[in-house]
Amino acid sequence: MRKIITISFICLLLISCQRESQIEQIATDYYQTYIEREDFEKFMSFYADSAIVEDYIFGMKIVGKDQIRTFFDWPHPYFTKLSDENFVITDQYFTGNTVITNGYFNPFKWQDIEVEAMQFSSQLVFNKDGKIIKHIDWINYPAYLIDYQTRLNSNDW
Repeated sequence: MRKIITISFICLLLISCQRESQIEQIATDYYQTYIEREDFEKFMSFYADSAIVEDYIFGMKIVGKDQIRTFFDWPHPYFTKLSDENFVITDQYFTGNTVITNGYFNPFKWQDIEVEAMQFSSQLVFNKDGKIIKHIDWINYPAYLIDYQTRLNSNDW
């Protein structure tokens, strides 16, 4: 009996490690796609159809892949990259099906406004199929990007 329990525990541990390794690879691919900011369809393919994106600072809760597509809107003509890399990852933590990533966005242009570098912390939660089901952002937006009179209060969620 003791051998069966030990073997079962080892098998569960191996399965858990394999799953975490798969999540690490998917997250690495996701962030590389995001850093390059060239292939919007590939970027969107990482999200589950019913995924939720929460931007706590902007006060936005986006539900479903169609709304996420509209929110990120990579093809928007106002956006201009000023660097080859959209952002830089400074550290990253993996635990189970969750990835915490810290870094900073490089400066970019929005229409005629140059937006300064912004620090961020992001949490991604993956489902059993390796798709993002929840994405939470904390981004240090410059004050001129946030309309504090109309933004929603993320505490209300």
